Amino acid sequence: MNGDGLWRFSAIGHIVRIVCNWSGVEGGVLRQKKTRCFTIRESTMNTISKILTVAGLTLVSAAALTATARAEEIMYMGEFKAEHGATNAPTGDVMATLDTTTNVLKYTIKWKGLTGPVTVAHFHGPAKDGVDAGIVAPIDGPYANPLSGQVTLTSAQEDELANGLVYVNLHTKAFPKGEARAQLSK
Repeated sequence: MNGDGLWRFSAIGHIVRIVCNWSGVEGGVLRQKKTRCFTIRESTMNTISKILTVAGLTLVSAAALTATARAEEIMYMGEFKAEHGATNAPTGDVMATLDTTTNVLKYTIKWKGLTGPVTVAHFHGPAKDGVDAGIVAPIDGPYANPLSGQVTLTSAQEDELANGLVYVNLHTKAFPKGEARAQLSK
């Protein structure tokens, strides 16, 4: 694993917390790019380690930190709007968090103002806002409001999500092609 990283240190008592956000990591595990604020070189890490050791704290080597760096959780959201000729004004939103280590997208969906109960719901993509696309993943019922669950995405689907090309569609009896759509973005 390599790349530039943003390191944040905080010490409370004898615990040192180090948070890393990587860009340019190889192997396709962490594909999200972050703005690089600064880079800590190994010599700087050794200096910081010595300072913390004098203070009674211990810091593992930069190599060990790199090997155990965790992927980030990325939040996505989208607000529902009417589609496919629906004249009502549905409201609500989708809040989702993607764990880039497990590829699991956890979601909570809330809605109001539909013409009837939700009969089926899906993640669709890849498509820009206003363009229809195939099903990426089903959203299992029962369709109680709010609706929470999780789906596992492929690497390609994660890329589509990161590029704003995934949306949630709520289908009703009156609108079997979808009555409300929420395009997901960061």
